[in-house]
Amino acid sequence: MIGNCSASDPVTVLRNAAEPHWSAAPLSRPALIWTKAKHPRLKGAAKVGSKLRVAMKKKAIRKAFAPDATGVRFQWLRNGHPIKHATKATYRVRKADRHRKVRLRIIGRLGGHANGKVLTKTVKVR
Repeated sequence: MIGNCSASDPVTVLRNAAEPHWSAAPLSRPALIWTKAKHPRLKGAAKVGSKLRVAMKKKAIRKAFAPDATGVRFQWLRNGHPIKHATKATYRVRKADRHRKVRLRIIGRLGGHANGKVLTKTVKVR
């Protein structure tokens, strides 16, 4: 312990300690943010055999993130869980989706930023 004449409490000095802002810990990256008031919506009939797709063009989706995303990925979800190999803007509804809730997760990507995510509303498959 090192005493300080002006301090009433003793100060503890740790060996090999560093100031937090001097550490090599990575800084958190700013995330992309969805700027539209409404979530993107799905088009198409929610029944087995039909196709669902996002109602926005890919370029419009990229510009809806702030700052503008350079890339966009898609992941379709069934009852909140990713559907294997369903990673395009369109999705053909399968028998496994019947009586389940389906939605689309859109992931915006930009170097130096954390990915931004937005979900469409769910649709119940008939």
